[in-house]
Amino acid sequence: RNSDEFIILEEKKVDYSTLGSQILQLGVFDKVTGKYLTYSTIINVLDKEAPIIESEDHFYINDEIIDSVNFVDYINVSDNYDQNVNILVNYYNKEYESISSYNDALMYLKNNLMIYIGYVAVDGSMNKSDEKIVMFDLIDTVSPIINVSDINIIDTTLDSFDVLEYISVTDNLDKSPNVILTFYNTSLELVDNYKDYLTINECCYMDVYGVDSFN
Repeated sequence: RNSDEFIILEEKKVDYSTLGSQILQLGVFDKVTGKYLTYSTIINVLDKEAPIIESEDHFYINDEIIDSVNFVDYINVSDNYDQNVNILVNYYNKEYESISSYNDALMYLKNNLMIYIGYVAVDGSMNKSDEKIVMFDLIDTVSPIINVSDINIIDTTLDSFDVLEYISVTDNLDKSPNVILTFYNTSLELVDNYKDYLTINECCYMDVYGVDSFN
């Protein structure tokens, strides 16, 4: 028999946009005999394609958002079937050694101003993407905070007096910011040694600057 003697009709089509088992039903019309036959078989629609992760390779984030940063917000994930893909997030230091948790990763980022984040996307059929590594740099935008207590010096204690005991400097990232002191006389002229100046004068002015290690 020749193929032109038959007409094959697809009575029930397969919906390839839906995963799982479906019935494919075909109808065959024999032109010679005039008979019409039906044939059914089960088709399994499987997803073998991994999700796709798209992202830049390098981001800069400001320290104002560091405690609430969501690293997943920096990538786009698409899949041929699933709308909700599971995203696994891994954390690495600058030597690409693993960091165990999100909180530990934030602490590392604050102390080192950089971190590597690895992303793996997994769809409902357990197809995994390759790991996407993205570098994050932290930008320190917040200046140190200075607090100075009232200072009164009795001349008998001037030799043992330490002005730094009256000054506290705190920073959002740097645990030990530097303190820069500048002294002036009442005419706002620079004073080289404030203790020597105070032995013959009643007061002087002081400027205090806090400088963190990152600026």
